[in-house]
Amino acid sequence: MVSLNSEIQDFYNSMNDKINSLNTKTSSLIDTMNNFQSFNSAFGDNFSTYYKGKAQTTALQNINAINETITLIMESVSEKIGTSLQESQSILDSTKQLIELKNKINNAEYSTEVPTDTEGADKANTTSNDVYLFNTKQKEVLEKLRHLKGLDEVITVEENDTSLSSAVNTADLIPGTYKEYKYTASNGVTVTYYAYIPENIETTEGLPIHLHLWPSRSNGGPLGYYNVHGLPKLLSEGQSASGVVICPKLEADEVYDAEHLAALKELSDSYVNTYKCDANRISISGQGGGGQGAINMAAKYPNYFTKVISLYSLDTAYNYDEIGLTNAQARANLSQNDITLIRCTGGGSTLDSRSSTYTSELYSSLSPYVDIDVYDNPFYIYGDDLFGGPFTYEGKTYTNMLEYCLSQTREEPESVTHKA
Repeated sequence: MVSLNSEIQDFYNSMNDKINSLNTKTSSLIDTMNNFQSFNSAFGDNFSTYYKGKAQTTALQNINAINETITLIMESVSEKIGTSLQESQSILDSTKQLIELKNKINNAEYSTEVPTDTEGADKANTTSNDVYLFNTKQKEVLEKLRHLKGLDEVITVEENDTSLSSAVNTADLIPGTYKEYKYTASNGVTVTYYAYIPENIETTEGLPIHLHLWPSRSNGGPLGYYNVHGLPKLLSEGQSASGVVICPKLEADEVYDAEHLAALKELSDSYVNTYKCDANRISISGQGGGGQGAINMAAKYPNYFTKVISLYSLDTAYNYDEIGLTNAQARANLSQNDITLIRCTGGGSTLDSRSSTYTSELYSSLSPYVDIDVYDNPFYIYGDDLFGGPFTYEGKTYTNMLEYCLSQTREEPESVTHKA
């Protein structure tokens, strides 16, 4: 007698329940997301009634970004579930055919009728063909069954599931490359950035991370200058580094506010959690408005960076209330960081004067509360020379300022993993 593999029988018996479970979960998840979108929209309407100006604009932008992200998730879920259900139903139908073949064969083998010679031969041939079809079909279903194990878990969303963000795939991290990526943080902010991955490595595990912030376009940093000046330019031209370097870009009217700072930290954390970079060797630098961003990141996330460098920064633009801190909180947090201000003096009389003024104002503002240094650089404000040539600091010379930053580490490593 031909027997049916018990795994296939169990699979067939549970498949209808599995399909129903998938349909129920999908429907529930879509309803929840639709309800949340409706709540967000209603909240935005009410918010607009009471608040105007920048607060209104920022809130509505965030609400729209969240709703757009939810829509993308719903589309992805629907596509995945739809494909899985089609495949499941197809295999369920094949399994039904398999069982029908088994019954047909068994009935033929155990028939009590006494056939004539011709009938017996025909019946034997038919049974033989059915056995062949059965074995073929059984093999096919068993192979597909392995693929469908845990099918009803495809819509499970874990706390740190990357379906809520879009970190780059590990396969995209090619050693020796400087490539553009996108990352959507859990708060809905999408960051477009370039990442440099060191050459001649087999893994990013244990590598330091350096973030370099370019000015926002609303603060004098037109996108056309990106990869044309400073550290982004040098990396795009093939300069190497001993660690991972992340260079975010901001689009028009975007600034380093609380939402963007949170997205940048989450992006940095993703390289720690996903690619096993060293959480105790994360440094940051920034130029102009990006220098502001670096200071604000240090204020918002104290003891996160091993080194903070701000080139050509503006003290008057530091509005700590926009990142959810009072001046006293910001200064207290900044005191936990190792900060150096770069005063650039090679951009002509106007730029030299502005750099000197802005840097002096920032130093005067923070120095009573924060152990902060000023480094005079006799070259242009973008820091090409600092990032491209020898950098001497505190009596020691490094290949460049980037390598100095990458070499910094905590005296007492943090035991807490930075989570996205």
